[in-house]
Amino acid sequence: MKINSAETTWADELCIYDSCTPCLKGGKWEIRLTQELVEGGALLAGEPIGACQEFVVSAPQFGLEPDLIAGRYPPPGSVGAWSGTLPHIVLKDPTLPWARPLSGRSDARIPWLALMVFADSELKGDDGGQDATRAIASTVREFMHAGPTTLVPRLEVSPESSLDDPCTYIRIPAELFCNIAPRLDELRFLAHCRQSAVEDKPSMDLPHDGLTAVLLAGRFPAPPEQDKEKSVKYVVHLVSLEGMEPYLSGEADMGSFQDVTLLSLAGWYFYTTPDVPGDFKSLMLNVAAAAYEHGKAKPENFSLHLPELKVEEDGNEAAADVNRRLQAGYVPLCYHARTGEESFAWYRGPLAPCKPKSLLKAAPFFTADAAMIYDQTNGVFDLSLAAAWEAGRTAALSDPDFGRHLLVLRAAGQRFVDTLQNRLRSSYFSERKVGDFHEENTMSVQFGALLDGRLFEEIGKPPVPGRAGTALQRAVCVTDPVQEVKGCMDDPEVQEKMYAAVQRELEPVARWLGKLLLFYPVPFDYLVADERLLPVESLRFFYLDMNWLDALTDGAMSIGLESSRQTAFSGMIKKVAQDAALRSLCALRGGAYSTASSGAALPGPMCGFLLRSAVAAGWPNMVVRPYDGAGNALRILRLDHLSPNVLFCVFETIPDRIEFGEPQDGFGFGVREDGTVTLRQAVPGHREGDRSIGARIGGFPLLSGPGCMRDGRVLNLSPGSPDGLLGRMAAAMGNDTLPGDVLTPGALSMQLGKPPETMIFHCPQQ
Repeated sequence: MKINSAETTWADELCIYDSCTPCLKGGKWEIRLTQELVEGGALLAGEPIGACQEFVVSAPQFGLEPDLIAGRYPPPGSVGAWSGTLPHIVLKDPTLPWARPLSGRSDARIPWLALMVFADSELKGDDGGQDATRAIASTVREFMHAGPTTLVPRLEVSPESSLDDPCTYIRIPAELFCNIAPRLDELRFLAHCRQSAVEDKPSMDLPHDGLTAVLLAGRFPAPPEQDKEKSVKYVVHLVSLEGMEPYLSGEADMGSFQDVTLLSLAGWYFYTTPDVPGDFKSLMLNVAAAAYEHGKAKPENFSLHLPELKVEEDGNEAAADVNRRLQAGYVPLCYHARTGEESFAWYRGPLAPCKPKSLLKAAPFFTADAAMIYDQTNGVFDLSLAAAWEAGRTAALSDPDFGRHLLVLRAAGQRFVDTLQNRLRSSYFSERKVGDFHEENTMSVQFGALLDGRLFEEIGKPPVPGRAGTALQRAVCVTDPVQEVKGCMDDPEVQEKMYAAVQRELEPVARWLGKLLLFYPVPFDYLVADERLLPVESLRFFYLDMNWLDALTDGAMSIGLESSRQTAFSGMIKKVAQDAALRSLCALRGGAYSTASSGAALPGPMCGFLLRSAVAAGWPNMVVRPYDGAGNALRILRLDHLSPNVLFCVFETIPDRIEFGEPQDGFGFGVREDGTVTLRQAVPGHREGDRSIGARIGGFPLLSGPGCMRDGRVLNLSPGSPDGLLGRMAAAMGNDTLPGDVLTPGALSMQLGKPPETMIFHCPQQ
């Protein structure tokens, strides 16, 4: 196992837009239609004929669904050296920051939302610990009547809202608001849109086109004062500035107002400290450190087994077997037998630290007892496959749609076999006519095609084995009806034709089984039976045990079996259904990082990883990219959060290396340790040898630059002024590096952005 880090080149993987304004902003609108009557070129007297239709464009005003948030930075609750970081939030709706209008402003590019940063002591909210962000839960009515000394936004309640709707707001001193609130002409530079790929990120209901909105705070958190505090708590709120337009300037007259209340649509907190680096690279290096002992990499430390358990062998074969099982990922669990005995049994889930050997079995497991494995030497049961069978059956019984589709599939297959079997009983049907049989044709069509005089002679005659012309017909024409059905269903020709005839009924069953094989309906305890297998701040790689998946499928397909014939048919159709389910795995997620088609069979053994770390919670849409030895990107079959800090991933085959990276739509903003930022090319060069977009063109002293900051560590953007941050940064970049010779919101985000970090794990092939 080899691990290294890198700074990704993101210019070719990311599109940045200044804004994404909707065609119509939220509020009341009208459609007016008028018609004038003209005769002989002259307008007839009278009122014009017309109609008016009112409608409402819905947009959030007093609240925001948490599902609309794709990421927050710094991570909520994190502790790190964040004093050089500008917090930001990523929204799944790219038009949301521009969805509502600011009164009196014709520029649609000005957002109504802003991200504001506060020290915990600056907020006047609840300090009783009920809300860590110091936000106040209330109703719209109470918020809009806060008191004579409190400035409240002048809002017009939208038609889809009510004064009794719940809302959350913050209260801050009026003087503080004047100092740190963004100016009206600065707002549009603190919001932009990004477009990046979504196939290499966890499934978080991101837009399919990868377009998201980003809101950037205009204030740096301060580091702790020396010899006073170890860390300082900061709170970030996504606030609405609708109705606050007259006060968004440096010269606003606050009058007698002592406090300001602002609607908060989202909030989180973090701690700044100079001693604990809490960035992506540091957290990933902390996870990777577990793979090293005395400076040497040990790949087995990344395996999903219990490393702290080991039995002293001393030549004892039973102790040696225990150690072999522990190394292979087994866990000893309490076993309560149905007969009352209590003992222990071995269990290993589908995530194995080594490649399991294939289990040869003549037929599917039709009961959980049939899947139990007994170790006669040591007198211990292995209940891994029995548990898998029960998990599959439980998942199938809990989904009535799957049970209905499975019964339809069985009925279609059995109907096909019955129809074909009746034909095979008659010596009239030649092998060619049997081979031409298609179940989807109606009986009248097929009967008409076969109608001749000889057929009438055969009608009503019993089957005569001696007259059967083919081996298949002779196998069917026996006296034992059970053997007759079994002989027909076991014939490869019949099976092939039946599989082709039930493709339509097979599709929903295969699709459900595909999700089952990726463990969507399987409880987490079946995957990781002991918490010690996946400790905090750990990364564990695994192979998928196909024996476990096979037993899982057996359990799911065991429902609704009422006869030996249905059991035989279920055993026959199971292989086809499982193969179709494996092929459907590729279509469940799609994947731009694969050259194989969605219907192709899997090229190799499936594998994956489990990551339990603060990095999974802090970067929920982190990038995961697997590659083979030739550098070709592999398909990700599943990439999901099983909990906020647990990330689960399955690959189509064993990768040669895996890249874990910060998301292109959520990398950080801020300065380096020396208070400078890296200036980058913002437009493509047109001359030979010109730098590409994103190329470095120098440094810029942001924190110490004259005119770049206001009191309170607030950015002094000052659009249109050569003495503010935008003007000085544009002058340092030069006209040939800017879009239109000015610094736009998208170009500013590129200058303030920190390139995403990537950790690369090189996987040894076993």
